[in-house]
This record gives sequence, structure tokens and C-alpha cells, in this order.
Amino acid sequence: MNTNDLKFTVNYAISLIIVLAICVYLMKKMPTLNPILVIVVGLLAAYLAITLINYTMPSFAVTTSNMTDYIQYSIYSNFNDLGYFNIWPPILVVLILFIILLYNGQIRFSSNNVNMK
Repeated sequence: MNTNDLKFTVNYAISLIIVLAICVYLMKKMPTLNPILVIVVGLLAAYLAITLINYTMPSFAVTTSNMTDYIQYSIYSNFNDLGYFNIWPPILVVLILFIILLYNGQIRFSSNNVNMK
């Protein structure tokens, strides 16, 4: 793959937050504004935000990618080191089934076995 392929990075997340904030602001302040104009302004704001972030902080994307890779590696390696956690998924399944059976009334805990009519 090419390194210039489009992928979700922190730059895009920040620009998406900026775009959503601008679009919500425009829609609240001017509710009669044409929706196409709101979309165009949002796209323009996204382009400007990404351009500004890439221009002012050129190594920001690389740094956040390295941080993401480190956090991901740390989580996976720590989870693999804790081998006894492999027993928890079956226990969780049994617990969920038990709760479902209790909720449906299939399991009853009562001391008297007399059926009331």
C-alpha cells in the first residue's frame, strides 16, 4: 500500500469534530439556512482544519500514529501475559444464560412447591 492512502488519523478526527461543531452552530443560529450551504461550509471548514493542522504541526500525524501503535502493542501484550483471562468468556456466557433464564421465569427459587390457582 502507498503511504499516502486515506486512513483515519487524529487529524481527521479533529477536523470532523470541528466540522460537526460548525454545522451544529450554523443550524442553531440560522435554522432557515439552505442545507447545501451548511454542507459546503462544513467541507470547507474540514479542508481548512486539516490543512492548518498539517501545516502548523507536520509531525503531529506521525507522533499520534506512534502513540497509537505503542498503546495497542501495550494492551495486546499485557492481555496475552494474563493467560488466565481465557476462562472468563465461558463464565460470562453461563452468567448471561442464567440471567436470561431467571428473567424468563424458567428458574424459580421458592421454598413452597404448592401451585396456586
